[in-house]
Amino acid sequence: GNDAEAEPLFVEALEMRRRLFKGDHPDLALSINNMAAFYYKRGNYAEAEPLFVEALQVSLKVLTNYFPSLSETEKEKFWNTMKGQFEGFNSFAFLRSKDNRTITEQMYNNLLFTKGMLLASTMRVKNTIMNSVDNELIRKYENWLWQKKNLSKYYSMSKDELKEKSINLDSLEQSANDREKELSKLSSEFAKLTEKREYDWKAIQKTLKPEEASIEIIRFELWDKKWTGDIYYAVLIIKPDSKYPELVVLKNGNDLEDNYIKQYKAEINLQRKRLSDTETQRERFKELYTQYWKPIAEKLDGIKTIYLSLDGVYNQFNLNTLINPNTGKYLLEDINIVQLTSTRELIDSRDRIAQKAKPQKKTAVLFGDPKYDLEAEEYTQIASAYNLTREYYNIDKTLNETERGRIEPLPGTRTEVEKISNELKKSGWDTTIYLGKNALEEAVKSLKNPTVLHIATHGKFLQDVEISRDERMLGMETQRITENPLLKSFLLFASAENTFKGEKLNNTDDGLLTAYEAQNLYLDETELVVLSACETGLGEVRNGEGVYGLQRAFVQAGAKTLIMSLWSVNDQTTQELMTEFYRNWLSGKSKRESFNKAQQSIKAKYKYPYFWGAFVMVGE
Repeated sequence: GNDAEAEPLFVEALEMRRRLFKGDHPDLALSINNMAAFYYKRGNYAEAEPLFVEALQVSLKVLTNYFPSLSETEKEKFWNTMKGQFEGFNSFAFLRSKDNRTITEQMYNNLLFTKGMLLASTMRVKNTIMNSVDNELIRKYENWLWQKKNLSKYYSMSKDELKEKSINLDSLEQSANDREKELSKLSSEFAKLTEKREYDWKAIQKTLKPEEASIEIIRFELWDKKWTGDIYYAVLIIKPDSKYPELVVLKNGNDLEDNYIKQYKAEINLQRKRLSDTETQRERFKELYTQYWKPIAEKLDGIKTIYLSLDGVYNQFNLNTLINPNTGKYLLEDINIVQLTSTRELIDSRDRIAQKAKPQKKTAVLFGDPKYDLEAEEYTQIASAYNLTREYYNIDKTLNETERGRIEPLPGTRTEVEKISNELKKSGWDTTIYLGKNALEEAVKSLKNPTVLHIATHGKFLQDVEISRDERMLGMETQRITENPLLKSFLLFASAENTFKGEKLNNTDDGLLTAYEAQNLYLDETELVVLSACETGLGEVRNGEGVYGLQRAFVQAGAKTLIMSLWSVNDQTTQELMTEFYRNWLSGKSKRESFNKAQQSIKAKYKYPYFWGAFVMVGE
């Protein structure tokens, strides 16, 4: 609190570090940021602003120069040491924008670099390697994928099994980590020769057509002389005629993340039970619109399509299910929302379109109605087609008692898959379907780049997992699950019930395809993945990085467009929705238009959002 004595010390420290370090050192960024924060705290925003901007530019250089030599795990840890600077800037920019509205340019440009940065970095490594002509580099990458696939299998083994096979998980993880660092560095060196792409808000603006807008949502905690604990949501809007990104700030973030999201989920659950009054229900969804969307909608006059990147609590519900109090219409009927991981994808998409497109394949693989309980001989006979060795039943007695239950069969998914397959065949597609005992996890892992992958089964997200070193959950140590969020989300395939009962065959897959495993699938040429299952869009929400779950995994595997669900879905209406979607798409409409029309068609028949609003589309 002694500003008079503190200021010259901050100045001296900054001068020293300017002499000592180049312009890409994190300590230099820290000193510049400290100086900026000092002026910010005193309310001297005009002096603080250029220092904040300079600090961020140094931090961006640090990330650009040092990220390539790190593995994904290390990148995440490194980013955690720096992201506070960017979050603090968002607080400053919110207050500074009252006097300098153009500061939103820096906010948007920061987002284009940092939002989804870890996923984008991983995808960049993969794409650079696979598009290169360096066969040795590609071979190393495929060997690393094999290492990760082995790790995913070892995670489901008990300590006794690992000991019996002399498997040291820590050593294998370190080996895979070292290989990943090597690949990341090699791919970066290759990319420097070819890639000159830069992202800024004006480049995003150039991709927009009349009546279109680009929107980035970002969550931040307010810093006002100290971290206040108040959660704000900044919404940055770009239109074709914008002079700078327009800023809308929702100051009720704490309520959005607590009271209102609880209310939303409660209303959906009531609809599932069909216990709620229709008019009362509509009034509640109007109130939710007012809280989550109204301040944004007021800035969208004349806009018909928005490209939207979400953050925080906005990942946990479907905006299309909110009701506009003025028109009485659902947002689905008011405006066309195209959901993206980052609006950076608008530039990437434009670049892809400019390149010569490959002739589209027409191959589809569909899974449905898995037989969740398989006899040992039955499993061995079917799985032999995938050249996997089966040994014997291994009863794992350490599973929680709550997991020892019967998995509800899904006969409706058989009808869904068969109907979709018939629709595709009529349009000249080659289709392969896996039903019943053939719907094995091994079959999914054996796929290579189908144009469409459709999976109709149960999905699950483990919301809260407490560490217990003595217990296992779904065949994995709870500590492993808590440490890696991609182990919390999974799809159920044939034999999953055997795993739940502790009757998994030794040396086999367990019938549970985790997000960790899904990220290693070969889907680089896959146009569409449909996860026609419960809760496939859920996961661990990490601010600025999206949802760590099946969504992230399938995008990382290469899927261009993804359809997934946010809650437990109705078997019958899901079947109708999916069939209608494919019928629309095969008639020549875009995936996005086909999906929206299918939802509106189901809404006309089943009015509650529970029935038609569970699924969302990301991409395209």
